[in-house]
Amino acid sequence: MTQNRAMLLIVALTVYRVLLLAFDRTDLFVDEAQYWMWSRDLAFGYFSKPPMIAWVIHLTTALGGSDSRFWIRLSAPLVHGATAAIVMAFARAVTGSPRIAAWSGASFVTLPGVALSSVFVSTDTILLFFYALAALAAARLGLHLAARRRTPAASDDPVNGPRPAVGIALAIGLGLAIGLGLLSKYAMLYFPATAALAAVVMPHARMRRQHAAIAGLVACLTVLPNLLWNARHGGATFRHTSDNIGWTGPYFHADRAVEFLAAQFGVVGPVVFAAMIAALSLVLRGRAGPSDRHLALLSWPIVGLLVVQALMSRAYANWAATAYVAGVVLAVAYLDANWKKGLRISLAVNGSVALALPLLCAFPQTHLPGQPPILNRYLGRSALSLSLAAQARAEGLTTIVADNRDVLADLVYTLRGSEIAVRARPTGTAPRNSYEQDMTYDPSQDAARVLLVAEVPLACPSDTPVALPPIRPENGFMANRALLPYVVDGRCLTP
Repeated sequence: MTQNRAMLLIVALTVYRVLLLAFDRTDLFVDEAQYWMWSRDLAFGYFSKPPMIAWVIHLTTALGGSDSRFWIRLSAPLVHGATAAIVMAFARAVTGSPRIAAWSGASFVTLPGVALSSVFVSTDTILLFFYALAALAAARLGLHLAARRRTPAASDDPVNGPRPAVGIALAIGLGLAIGLGLLSKYAMLYFPATAALAAVVMPHARMRRQHAAIAGLVACLTVLPNLLWNARHGGATFRHTSDNIGWTGPYFHADRAVEFLAAQFGVVGPVVFAAMIAALSLVLRGRAGPSDRHLALLSWPIVGLLVVQALMSRAYANWAATAYVAGVVLAVAYLDANWKKGLRISLAVNGSVALALPLLCAFPQTHLPGQPPILNRYLGRSALSLSLAAQARAEGLTTIVADNRDVLADLVYTLRGSEIAVRARPTGTAPRNSYEQDMTYDPSQDAARVLLVAEVPLACPSDTPVALPPIRPENGFMANRALLPYVVDGRCLTP
């Protein structure tokens, strides 16, 4: 495969994803609805994530003049297409091979994890874009230093040697990529950590100290507004990140570590992850070349750290996403050297998934015999919200209060622009999500009767709640679960 053909594949698949997005019939997932809510009130930080995802959704919905699912999700396929092109350039810089570069770009854009996050907007999508940019800038800074070492006498010659201004520009670009990546997701920290490890082990992975200092300063200045926001909000995002790590004991879950590793075959495809494992084996036995060792140091420490995290507590499959910027190139280089047919097999397997997922979103009721729809978790959300709104209107109520984050997220999105206010049920404890932080119902300010959506029976000593017919969805994310709506005096919700 040539680089031109790889770019054609990337562009064609991106256009396909955008076109099919217009026919997507899935509801916004809870996280997507939350990010959209944040996008209506731009800030330098939010309860559980840095601000970049909200900024991007604000941009796409403003461009489209619409809060429809299409415009909320539009950035996902576009950003992944751009990331695949950057991965191709990174692979060329590290390996020097146009063939490996082409196959790396084509492999990345068809990864199952990329296919999934191209139809649903997520923080990982934007993170990977900046992660790939940082990897490319660092690789070119390494080449810049190598060129200076080869021609020391001409190092400051603008014609015959590497120009200092180029190195400074790359360092600034590296710092911006790291800083903007941190504004996307704190997992961006994996990059400076693995890049530093690679620089310690391998001379060709190093950059000039001045360039590293410039990059570090620019990164710190870029992320500073988010740090200040966290300082003013009690470290909200940091606390949430710490809670996700969840090291509370017991501290050995071998089954979760095995499950995490097994999930990676699904995230990047069986051939790609198997090739990464085989390449790692060569590296550990001292039989790999410099570029393979470099790529292994940029990818496998992330996977290894998350295996430890899974052993200690839990690790979701997508947490290793950043490992695959370099990991895909490592796998492609191994397959190109040892099993060229594997490159075509991998592209066929992963490409089939990449083509099928957008179609599946257009026909979300698709299911296996005797099973719920494959995309069941993305269905039934707006229908539930509309049912609750109908109950509220029938009772003459203008406020719905709920304590389930999934229910709150879709209520806020689906009922946007309506006369019905949505509030989180007060708990009297530290907020567990954005809704409890920013839109908790306050009985002291508004004690009117409300529609409470509960999951357990309600008792109120000062009032007799009116129990409405329970809602038991047959399909969708709440299938086989019951919600209990009550008409209740707001004072009953005092924690």
